[in-house]
Amino acid sequence: FKGNHGFKGTSAFSALAFDPIPNDPLGRLAVPGESTYTTSDGQITVSDVSVFVVDAGTFAGIGRIVAATGEFAGATGNVFTYGHASEDGNSFTTNFVIEIELP
Repeated sequence: FKGNHGFKGTSAFSALAFDPIPNDPLGRLAVPGESTYTTSDGQITVSDVSVFVVDAGTFAGIGRIVAATGEFAGATGNVFTYGHASEDGNSFTTNFVIEIELP
């Protein structure tokens, strides 16, 4: 990822489940998971949940910072994501906004 204020590094997402949303006529899935953003200054771990629209391959979600190391130690804040799956379903393009409050 690349971003403002020198926030550059890598990210990883691990889905915990792909749960159908009860009574949803569009067949969307709730996807809880954990995201990790790693920079040369430290790491931020986020607990998040997204809604995935299977037939369109799109998603949007929100998360909270649950752990942080290095320069980000003690950080709190929110993460907002949206994006889409690749045609083969093996990768995702994700856009995100991170609101970080440092102690």
